[in-house]
Amino acid sequence: MSRLLLALLLAACGGSDAQPLESVAPLSSALPSDTDGMRVVSIAAGEQHSIAVLGDGSVWTWGNGSGGALGRESTIDDYSIPVHVPGLTGLWADARTDRSYVYDGENLWTAGYNHDGGLGYGPTGEEPIFTSRPFSGLAQLDAFGGHIVARKADSTVWVWGDGRSGQLGNGTTPSVPQVEPLQVELLERITTVSAGSGFSLALQDDGRLWAWGQNNYGTLGTTGISSSVSTTRTSESGAVSSSSAVARMFSAVPVAVMLDEPVMAMAGGGEHALAVLRDSTVWAWGRNQNGEVGQPDQSETFLEPVQVPMLSGIVAVEAGSGYSLALQSDGTLWMWGGTSGMHGYDGPLHRPRRILRDVAAIEGGTTHAFAVKRDGTLYGWGLADVGQVGADTEGWPPVPVRFDR
Repeated sequence: MSRLLLALLLAACGGSDAQPLESVAPLSSALPSDTDGMRVVSIAAGEQHSIAVLGDGSVWTWGNGSGGALGRESTIDDYSIPVHVPGLTGLWADARTDRSYVYDGENLWTAGYNHDGGLGYGPTGEEPIFTSRPFSGLAQLDAFGGHIVARKADSTVWVWGDGRSGQLGNGTTPSVPQVEPLQVELLERITTVSAGSGFSLALQDDGRLWAWGQNNYGTLGTTGISSSVSTTRTSESGAVSSSSAVARMFSAVPVAVMLDEPVMAMAGGGEHALAVLRDSTVWAWGRNQNGEVGQPDQSETFLEPVQVPMLSGIVAVEAGSGYSLALQSDGTLWMWGGTSGMHGYDGPLHRPRRILRDVAAIEGGTTHAFAVKRDGTLYGWGLADVGQVGADTEGWPPVPVRFDR
């Protein structure tokens, strides 16, 4: 899902003193009381559409409705206008490519195009309205590309969708999609998960970070990808650690990301990934084509994590396709990477740039992004050719998104 709720909780406890999730301040301390139910509590950005859940549980969608991703009837005239989805309430939402997900505490509601089994059932086809299926104990969901990774309240990890590059994490590379949720039995005690484009990340309660799936641009964060697809569990970690120096284009089992300090937060993007360490510094790895790894050489691929300069006191990160976001404990939002549509410059931006203040939470989509201010208002920016930002404004700077009954 969108890491909005996690970011709100982390922001509430602040800075390098960030505590484990179960001991941080409650959500109500991060935002003012929602007397009218119109403040944003969850925001998700797909490729060309967006979805939000407000304080009263109402669900709103906007952007490109092709494939049924908006879960309601739409026309080109209302692309940029958030519209209430009638008859649907939820706790949180997620969106990627042309699919949408809403969870109500017992059921997972899905809409959009069901290619690669991405909606968690078969067969392939469009689902133009939200349809529910029981999914008890679901705590988090994140989707990017053709696969989905989810975490249950019991700290187990579940996946479905495209598994041809090891995205299922169970040592297999099936040629047909996994249409039902499948547990990644090699992982346990997981506190948060994140999906990149063809790879996934899972953070263990002791701060160890695991990755699996595609590694075309070093997105798994290690130079020693195992050449085996063995599913042997290690008794201490609950995952398979990398021990071979044989380079592979993917790993079908979880491998340890090469970070020396415990990880507090992380995010997978298009072809790169981010992690916040215990000291609140940010580290990145993968493709740096648009400066998203925070390094000046845009022709370089970083197989091992490198520190992003200028950043400290970071509590949350987000990774899109070619850009990165980092939220500071004081509410300052930083961005690097991307093209002019994301930051207003003519070319890529490899050094972090401060773009907003008083931010409580962040969400990164494919080529557009959102920030929730501490007063619960929403701001969007990036590519807006089909209204996915939620306003009739192209690109930059961030603009307010309004919800009208």
